[in-house]
Amino acid sequence: MAILFINEFLRADQFPAHPMVMTESVADQTVAIGAASAQSAAFNATTSIVRVVSDVACSVHFGTNPTATTAKMMLTAGVAEYFYVPKGESYKVAVIANSLGSEGSYSSAVTLTRTADTNAYIANDVIGAATGSTAALEFTNMGPSGGRVIITSVSLEVRVATHPGMTGMRLHMYNVTPPSVYGDNVPWDLLTGDRASYLGFIDLGTPADLGGTLYISTDGVNKQVKLAGTSIFAYLATIGGYTPASATAHVLTLHSIGV
Repeated sequence: MAILFINEFLRADQFPAHPMVMTESVADQTVAIGAASAQSAAFNATTSIVRVVSDVACSVHFGTNPTATTAKMMLTAGVAEYFYVPKGESYKVAVIANSLGSEGSYSSAVTLTRTADTNAYIANDVIGAATGSTAALEFTNMGPSGGRVIITSVSLEVRVATHPGMTGMRLHMYNVTPPSVYGDNVPWDLLTGDRASYLGFIDLGTPADLGGTLYISTDGVNKQVKLAGTSIFAYLATIGGYTPASATAHVLTLHSIGV
């Protein structure tokens, strides 16, 4: 659980670089940090300076009935900050999680089980779970809502014992569910309605045959994208043609870091 640690002091002597507080605090408390604003208890009537430190990035706001938002003052995880507060006015501090600007790491895996047929693919065909309905994938919790992330790597695991001769895959990414409704085995195209949400693509090379599984990982992608929410959406498309096995499971994993 993420925690904001609060220490209250009687007074502080101001030095050029930082305040020096009394050794013994007059009160100590903690507040759990979450996605909604949470208030501390009112400060001690004798408190004039408050030290706060959090174990995660967060935003804080002071007042008699404060509400923190992610637009308020941000604290860096593990860095103590000191604040002067008026004595005897029942001030509190409110806190809310804020990962914008933090370098959190994220990952999400999606399993795509293609249609139960062996219809051949040609280059640039979409791979999907069904024909006639969207084959778009959703990678959830890839970063802070509306924030920017760097995609660092992507891997593909194809759960089939015999290599079907695939020469590579391309992952086309979007920041919302793409308006196009591509099903399995239809050509991928960047339509007019998809342009605003399109984030670009990542190429995956030819999977290695590891016996009972095919596997490929593309590392060092370093592609920066801006999220609309917290998810990245995608179509998986072929680079070359091949004849697939029926109902083959494809496990795709994306990794990212916040910026």
